[in-house]
Amino acid sequence: MTLNADWRAERCMHDKLAPIRNVSDKFARNSHESFFSNAHLCVDEQLLPFRGRCPFKVYIKSKPHRYGMKIWTVCDTATTYAWNFQVYCGKIEPWPERDQCRRVVLSLIQRLGTGYGVTTENFFTSLAFARDLLSQRKTLTGTIRWMRKKVPLCLRQNQTDALHSSKFLFTKDAMLVSYVLKKGRNVTLLSTQHMDDGVGDEDQDWKPHVILEYNVCKRGVDAMDKMVRVAETQIDGFHNRL
Repeated sequence: MTLNADWRAERCMHDKLAPIRNVSDKFARNSHESFFSNAHLCVDEQLLPFRGRCPFKVYIKSKPHRYGMKIWTVCDTATTYAWNFQVYCGKIEPWPERDQCRRVVLSLIQRLGTGYGVTTENFFTSLAFARDLLSQRKTLTGTIRWMRKKVPLCLRQNQTDALHSSKFLFTKDAMLVSYVLKKGRNVTLLSTQHMDDGVGDEDQDWKPHVILEYNVCKRGVDAMDKMVRVAETQIDGFHNRL
């Protein structure tokens, strides 16, 4: 083997994206250097459909195209612009990674200044991480799994709670709200940006204001993903659907 081949093989042992790492990093760098983001961003996962050979192909049952490449993306909520991204390359070490969600979000938003609001889904959301962001003068709003240790028992699933009712809990730097979306099904949300117990009107099913704003902000990655799927390119007479 040549020196370059040896070096490439060694890189691939530690980085499954090594063959295109330089291109991927440059694309991501150009993305956030070319756009001044709005005050609110959304972090979520995106699955690019793919069934070919790939060392980091994943299977996600909940996605429409269950096989593909998972990409963690941070999008501007106002424009759905993909401000930064990170390709999930699978496990490098044989043991599970601790605090993966924290590492992913911090690496995605490390170039952000202060004063930004970050919207996340329940994989990334925890009180400890929200306070980490507060120490950097950034706020977090996101759904949180009700079985997490820091979620009080009174906010967990309860069959006796009235439909569209809400419960609020506050600390000096954060709030938790549990909203009964359907009978026997609660949605729990954590925020360090909002500190009020206001709710919408009857047309909005009495949803708390923080959930109404979350629903607007969380669409960033989903909307961008939809545009990627339906956009068409035409080059020299060839049509490709992305």
